[in-house]
Amino acid sequence: DVGCIAIAPQRSEFGYRFDRSFQLSMNRVFSTIPWKFRRRFRAFGLVPYEREIDAHSQWLDNYAAQIINERKQFYRQRISSKSATEKRKLKRQTSSDGVNLSDRFDL
Repeated sequence: DVGCIAIAPQRSEFGYRFDRSFQLSMNRVFSTIPWKFRRRFRAFGLVPYEREIDAHSQWLDNYAAQIINERKQFYRQRISSKSATEKRKLKRQTSSDGVNLSDRFDL
């Protein structure tokens, strides 16, 4: 009996949406009718999976933006409490937890 499996979510939202949007995109690519032609009819409800692709893509975009914003906030808080000398030291050396300011690729 493994306790961590019991408390795990039933379905990963990110994984589901990523896989579903990829699957729908591949169906669109390998279809005999050009997807650009079918995309024009999404406003009429004739091609519902185009709306589903849009919805999943929007959710994934918001999810990634939220993670980036949280990471930026984390580094802003971490840096704001440091003096100028400590900031220089952080730039040049690895801290005790192995993270330094050169690791801020997302800022």
